[in-house]
Amino acid sequence: MIDLEILSNQQIKEIYYDVYNGFWKKYRDHVPEWKSEEWNRIVEHEKQLRRKHKNCPLILHMIQDLMDQLEARSRRRGYEPSREKASEEAAGSQRD
Repeated sequence: MIDLEILSNQQIKEIYYDVYNGFWKKYRDHVPEWKSEEWNRIVEHEKQLRRKHKNCPLILHMIQDLMDQLEARSRRRGYEPSREKASEEAAGSQRD
């Protein structure tokens, strides 16, 4: 059995808040070019969050998954968040 640090509800809330509101929302629609100076700032922000939350497994998994998303978006040619949002809205209205 793996020793797992049990997080309090408050710790989990803070991790979700920091990752979603402080990280994802900041970069999701403004993804810089891969390996640019701006990209390096994203990487540094990711490292700061991991340190702040002591590299707990929850933060590691969440932040890595979002970094993968940002990297894929950054590498994809012609990525336009507004086009993606319009596609999502169109798909949503088709389901209604």
